[in-house]
Amino acid sequence: MELPLTGAESVEAVLEAFPQAASWLGDRHVICRQCGEVYWGSLRDLAQYRHVEGAAFETLLAKLNAFLAGPGG
Repeated sequence: MELPLTGAESVEAVLEAFPQAASWLGDRHVICRQCGEVYWGSLRDLAQYRHVEGAAFETLLAKLNAFLAGPGG
């Protein structure tokens, strides 16, 4: 999977390609780490399910892409 993510990618594919995204998203309460809840859908759908929409989602996605790109990315 290539960066930048668009939000259309499945959560499963994102976490498979970028395992470090699980803790990053968990720290932001997009993924529930304690309950181990599985979500089958796109990253955008998951964010909407967690009430992160519109500009807030775009900001989250930009920060996630920067995190995944690493230093200088």
